[in-house]
Amino acid sequence: MKLAAKLLLSLVGLALVAIAVTGWVEHQRRAELLALDIDQDQRVGHVLQESISALCEDAGVDVCQRLVESINQATPRRSIQWVWVRDIPDAQLRHDIEAVDMNAHDLGRRVVWRTRREDQGTDVRYLYAPLRLVGSPPAVIEISESLAPHDAFIRRSDVHAAALGVVVLFLGSALAVILGVLVVGRPVRLLSESVRALGEGRHMPPIVLRSGDELADLANELNNVGARLAARERLQHADRLRTIGQLASGVAHELGTPLSVIGVRARLIATGEATGNEAVENARVILDTSSRMTPRVRQLLDYSRRQGAQMELVDLRQVVNGSLAMVEPLVDKHGVQVETQLPERPVLVCADQTQLQQVVINMAVNGIQAMPRGGRLRIEVGQGRPGGSLGRADAHADFPWIRVTDDGPGVAPEHLDQVFDPFFTTKPVGEGTGLGLAVVHAIVQEHGGSVTVSNEPGHGASFTVFLPPVREQPALERLAS
Repeated sequence: MKLAAKLLLSLVGLALVAIAVTGWVEHQRRAELLALDIDQDQRVGHVLQESISALCEDAGVDVCQRLVESINQATPRRSIQWVWVRDIPDAQLRHDIEAVDMNAHDLGRRVVWRTRREDQGTDVRYLYAPLRLVGSPPAVIEISESLAPHDAFIRRSDVHAAALGVVVLFLGSALAVILGVLVVGRPVRLLSESVRALGEGRHMPPIVLRSGDELADLANELNNVGARLAARERLQHADRLRTIGQLASGVAHELGTPLSVIGVRARLIATGEATGNEAVENARVILDTSSRMTPRVRQLLDYSRRQGAQMELVDLRQVVNGSLAMVEPLVDKHGVQVETQLPERPVLVCADQTQLQQVVINMAVNGIQAMPRGGRLRIEVGQGRPGGSLGRADAHADFPWIRVTDDGPGVAPEHLDQVFDPFFTTKPVGEGTGLGLAVVHAIVQEHGGSVTVSNEPGHGASFTVFLPPVREQPALERLAS
């Protein structure tokens, strides 16, 4: 639910920003409305100022006072009064009124306005428009308006804004929970389980997301990766079984003689022909012979058993020796001479030992099949620089490598780009499936390495597997010692 919490915080933050912006815009709008209202009062005061002043010259002050009273009755929203300047108790206000420039073009300079809080706690705005009177004391038209409706409007707006904020926060929280649980939480949980299963070598059922978004695209990609890994694992297992079939013929021949010896000795004991010390000696021969057979059978069973990748520090020298023990019957059957060149110190890689043995066995079997009349098979282990073959930033480091070279006819130049393609083979029907080198290429790539082939037609082919170097120096020193 961490992602849901982030979504919730994001939505809440967005809602708060939206409310703040809305409040600021509303505040600006209120200020504009207030300015317009003041401007309107100034214009009204200016009209009354000019009209009443002109009427006083023609009809007298009494008529103007009655007119102002009539206007006041006709405008209930505002209070319009005739006020003598001498009756205004505020000395500063009287001074400001007397200082008004009646000839100014700016309306704001021809009126005076104040805002005062009355006894009821309500603000009232007063506007004073001086009159031009001849032969009479100075007077003004007082236009007053209560700001209570304006304040009430502001309070209602604040309440509405607060309510809107609460609604937005509630809806945002609900939306975040829905997104976190249904839209994001469940798909992410399924994707995490699928990735964890792939990392552990298990295969999960395909993830079906019908949302049509990026998570659905990621689920489809994971499904494709899982399908490819499953297909690769089936391919490797099928090739392993095929290799076991090839090795089995040699193993059967190798085990035939020991089994005959065991049968003869056991028959002597069972029929009573061998008794006493002779029976004990026969039993000892049977035990020794069966002990030599058991590891070979166990190796075949372990090699053919399907299991997930188990990455660990592996010495390539042990990988080669274990692989040669597996192909020894096939080597003897085809009359091939095996030469090994192994360094004195361990050559360590982080890999699955069983899969690396499959790589060496496949390359060795490929070389043996390329020499049906016998020949020499060379297997070397070392460390060096693969150049640009890996396309890595550390391509100049010393990479552990295994090289298998045969004395066969080599690979035709037009087939060099196809030797690692699945089901590609130049062998006669029944002698090859075209999977061996394809599996080699797949396993090596899965380990982050590369495999190259160098070829001289008529002089054999050489396959070299480069693997990433191990960086844990303490582990290297510990195993090397």
